[in-house]
Amino acid sequence: MKLQIDALDAGGRGVARNAEGKVAFVEGALPAAGAPVSIVGEYRLMLKIEVNMSAERERLHKERLRLEAEIAKCEGKLANPGFVDRAPPLIVAQEKERLARFRAMLEKVNEQLQQLA
Repeated sequence: MKLQIDALDAGGRGVARNAEGKVAFVEGALPAAGAPVSIVGEYRLMLKIEVNMSAERERLHKERLRLEAEIAKCEGKLANPGFVDRAPPLIVAQEKERLARFRAMLEKVNEQLQQLA
């Protein structure tokens, strides 16, 4: 009988469900799924989420393309002496902030894509 471990108590016993949804206590650890774990009283609860990996990779790939386009636009503006010389300093600073924010977001998206590879 296969059991799905959902939580562990302080002694390492797992709260699990079988295929019929019946709850049981089992010995063991939560699976190494990289899912968020919350401590509630004596139990550690893991949030289990089913993800369509190919759809998630496609979504992240589209986001990466969007961010790369935004970065190219910001870099283009900041490399244009006409923009930098004529625009108020506040606008130039905002564009630099946008560039930094887009680069940070791109780094996170690339990390997520590597984890899904």
